[in-house]
Amino acid sequence: DVYKRQTLTYQFDIGEYQGFVLFDYSHDHSAEELIVNPIIEELEPITHEYAFEINKIPVGYNNLLLRAGDRNVLVDAGIRRPLGKLWLGLEELKIDPGDIDTIVITHSDRDHIGGILDDEGEISFPKASYILLEESWQYWTSKDRRAELTRLNKWTKEKTQFAWETYKKIKDLIKFVTPGDAFVPGLRLYPAPGHRVDHSILKVTSSDAQLMHISDALAHPLFMGNHNCYSTYDANPVQAVGTKIKILNMCASENALLFGAHFPFPGLGYVRQGDDCWKWQPIKYA
Repeated sequence: DVYKRQTLTYQFDIGEYQGFVLFDYSHDHSAEELIVNPIIEELEPITHEYAFEINKIPVGYNNLLLRAGDRNVLVDAGIRRPLGKLWLGLEELKIDPGDIDTIVITHSDRDHIGGILDDEGEISFPKASYILLEESWQYWTSKDRRAELTRLNKWTKEKTQFAWETYKKIKDLIKFVTPGDAFVPGLRLYPAPGHRVDHSILKVTSSDAQLMHISDALAHPLFMGNHNCYSTYDANPVQAVGTKIKILNMCASENALLFGAHFPFPGLGYVRQGDDCWKWQPIKYA
């Protein structure tokens, strides 16, 4: 129960930035619910290593807040209240929603943009601007393109409509960026298709430190155990596997701290190259 947690936040440093992970929600999945054609005998040793059961795989819903000086950058906005608990984490940190000046949108699933509006349909973060890859926005510019996006992302029409109604509310507040351009010092968005066609990841570089916010490119550390393993939630399996391999190799070679939006809280750790796969080295968290 979220209300029984000792804390809804986790604090760490990444170069000059203070980082905060904010708990939003969590849910257990069976292997079949989460993984396409799971090979149980491969997965069970990994679940034992991380101390959970193969049919109770903990999937988190976490959000990342970056603070430097008077800047407060929130990456994705979580699930809409009352299911989403992001707002409780902000209260714990004594941060008012009006203190958030920038919100980065990695993709348009409702568990990543739902919290942009409150349960009355009003903007939750009244002073924020919204960062979105320009090429992602192109899919929202016409009814035909939105229909194409619905097909490519394997969404229902209702999911597309939910996202479009959200975007219409903040349309004038969106700042479009190109891949690799720093929209805030050290913060850059890159396309990472597969989970969704318009999915992106955030790279944070500050001093000598690096963090890779992989959003939904991997739904869980279990997906590091097999090169070809992908999620039931991935719209394009071939792209998803290719993106996963590229990201994990980069994190391992560059020793970048990885943040997974759906990894067990707080979703932070390092990727190590194994003999024929990758190993997840989570940060120690009590």
